[in-house]
Amino acid sequence: MDSPTFAPRLLGDLLDEVSETPQWLWDRILPVGCLGLLAAYMKVGKSTFTYGLAVAVAKGLPFLNFPTKQGA
Repeated sequence: MDSPTFAPRLLGDLLDEVSETPQWLWDRILPVGCLGLLAAYMKVGKSTFTYGLAVAVAKGLPFLNFPTKQGA
């Protein structure tokens, strides 16, 4: 099996690339296919917040005035 080779690129080449517009699960906050981290002190409402977001995504409803993409 061949190992990948190191291939540095010029900064100008990277800046010339057109990046994809991300798809959002929760508009401008949580992209589709990415891992998010919700961290806070205990007993401040992380689970309650997450349950509310999960229900909004399941129903395709806005959450905290930001649209969501309906999912399973």
